[in-house]
Amino acid sequence: MRRLVPLLERRPQSYVLCLFDRDFALGSHIVSNIVDAIEHSRKVIVVLTQHFIDSKWCQWELEMAQHKLFSEDREFLVLLELEPLERRRLPRLLRFLLDTRPVVRWPRPETAPAVKAAAAELRRALGPSLRQRPRSVPLPPPGDEPGPSDCTADERTPLLN
Repeated sequence: MRRLVPLLERRPQSYVLCLFDRDFALGSHIVSNIVDAIEHSRKVIVVLTQHFIDSKWCQWELEMAQHKLFSEDREFLVLLELEPLERRRLPRLLRFLLDTRPVVRWPRPETAPAVKAAAAELRRALGPSLRQRPRSVPLPPPGDEPGPSDCTADERTPLLN
């Protein structure tokens, strides 16, 4: 969270991420928030760690994302392997996704050139953000830029971890 969120939310890409502790509707049921975030997002980043593998909630979130993946004819799931995972201990669905989808592997150790390369690979997998505009379209004056609360749901990319 400390490294990945600033890396993706800062300019020039300025992706709009949907983070549970910041962007979920207060008072709404967690399941509704998760389903809404997945359904209204252009991309879903699945941050793969051992904690993700061990969490029943994370596995359920992955299943919800899988439903959207197979019901729509487009690539919207981005797999980010934050730490090496023992393949034979992974759930079958996750092994299938890792075998059939591109995976961005975060470098260990985190050297500056390796992080830069992984970040570039992640940005390629995400594609241009909705805030990136062709050069012919002027940017709004400073202070008029949309903030997180000004975004529509389909501009957000949930991080599942």
